[in-house]
Amino acid sequence: MIGPMALLAAATVWAAPPEWAISGKSASHPAGLYVVGAGSSEESIDLARQAAMADVVRQVKARVKSTSEDERWEASSSSAGNSRGESSWSGAKVQASEEITGIQIAETAQDGKIWYALAVLDRSAFAAPGRTAMREAESDARSRWTEAIRAVDKKRPVEALQALRLVEIARSRFLSGRERAALGEPEALSESFSLGAARTDSLRREILRGLELGRPIDSVETGPDRNWPSGAGLVVRFRGAPVAGIEVDLASPTGQILGTAKTDSNGFSAVRPATDPSTTSTGWSRWSLRPRLDVRPSAELGLWVRLSRSDTRVRLDWDGTVAPEHAFLVKNRLAASGWSIDSIRGTRITARFSTTLKGEIQGFSGQLKRMEAKLVLSRGDARCETSGVGTGPTEDKALAAAIERLAFSSDCLKELLAEH
Repeated sequence: MIGPMALLAAATVWAAPPEWAISGKSASHPAGLYVVGAGSSEESIDLARQAAMADVVRQVKARVKSTSEDERWEASSSSAGNSRGESSWSGAKVQASEEITGIQIAETAQDGKIWYALAVLDRSAFAAPGRTAMREAESDARSRWTEAIRAVDKKRPVEALQALRLVEIARSRFLSGRERAALGEPEALSESFSLGAARTDSLRREILRGLELGRPIDSVETGPDRNWPSGAGLVVRFRGAPVAGIEVDLASPTGQILGTAKTDSNGFSAVRPATDPSTTSTGWSRWSLRPRLDVRPSAELGLWVRLSRSDTRVRLDWDGTVAPEHAFLVKNRLAASGWSIDSIRGTRITARFSTTLKGEIQGFSGQLKRMEAKLVLSRGDARCETSGVGTGPTEDKALAAAIERLAFSSDCLKELLAEH
């Protein structure tokens, strides 16, 4: 390891800052062949070297990107001349990281108490891996494209869509490699990815046209006193053949995912809500059955649902001390879920309510409280439990938000009111 005295002796002592420290250019390292970075420090030559190397990385960051990328670079330097950058492609939702090797300290200088360093990166050496990435991405994409075509012919849309996804990832890798290669070979920017977006989009649309969605039941009435019908769900077929293993989401009108299930060998998914959403209306509303398929526009079928109120009245007997305002919010939450609350003639159900402060999180305008609300209902041996977490500027508002997230399954009231 080179000690401070050795570095001091190796540096050139100047009466003024060297020209390359002012202009950022070096006659011995022309811009056409090198990326040049300059750095300075009043503390040590090591910090000047690191600043110069970081300047090179900053320039590479500005150069190595494409319009389809969202890049995030974290620059760090070491005495070996390595800096690490990390990129993520938002379009393909993949991540890659690579080591920028080859950054060298070409010159150092000292002007009084200020240290200067000049770092250089050979463009052609840096660009070579980009050219390799382009070739590999092209080869991988052609292989995945063949897999997609075969999967469509075999009526396997899920496999076809997965293969197309990998083609899009390969395209992002190609574009990233092309931008890197262009640092040493400007003509690389004129090269195009063989499988353009138009071709993959065309096949994706063909897959979408082949999908056939059906539902045995088009309307459901549910609530605390009504069972969700087993025949409610979605049938998925592709060119007449059932498609198994596709996850289907059941979404409320607000987009909340209430339940998920997979299609069976007949292509049917008997999806039902794990909890009933709160509502202030007893009318019909349009829910959605959405297969998790990477198609655009997304495929879905509507399901008309009405949340009916319970004909059975219940009253809550609180186990322990509960603030009146909290009891009021809990009763309103249960009423919004279809429960009929009658504090005089209702069937007695024991309720235990507790709260916990879960700490704070940083919000846009300051710190937010984070509260958890827990509600346990019991009658005899039957017991139902739910919890919710909410945030707010105060503990009271955070707790109100947590209570809004309390939800029971549609079978909970039936279990509590069953004969004992």
